[in-house]
Amino acid sequence: MCGILSAPPVCASTPPASFTTSPSKTPSPAHPGASVLLLIAGIEALGALPIAFSQRLFGNPWLGWVALGGVIAVLAALLALLGTLAVRRSLTEGKQTVDAIKEDTRWVKGLTRRGSSES
Repeated sequence: MCGILSAPPVCASTPPASFTTSPSKTPSPAHPGASVLLLIAGIEALGALPIAFSQRLFGNPWLGWVALGGVIAVLAALLALLGTLAVRRSLTEGKQTVDAIKEDTRWVKGLTRRGSSES
């Protein structure tokens, strides 16, 4: 209930100014420089793996690089397979959507033909 005689009018239902919220701000994405530095750090870490472990595991310093290349090739092939399957699935869904739209269009055309012939 608002006070009639008070100046300015005070309503019990309105919160005090200290309780009002400002419009929510969406968090800004990470700085692009941080992403680049993280990428460089990941590349350097991958490069450190064969240097650190290939002599102990394989006896040759270059065989660790071959093993790392093989692991990366397997991961690339797996990601390519997953991507190909996703594209095929989306193309199938797209064709089904187009077929449904065509069917709806035929249905609407049939309604307009019936409507014009009845009058």
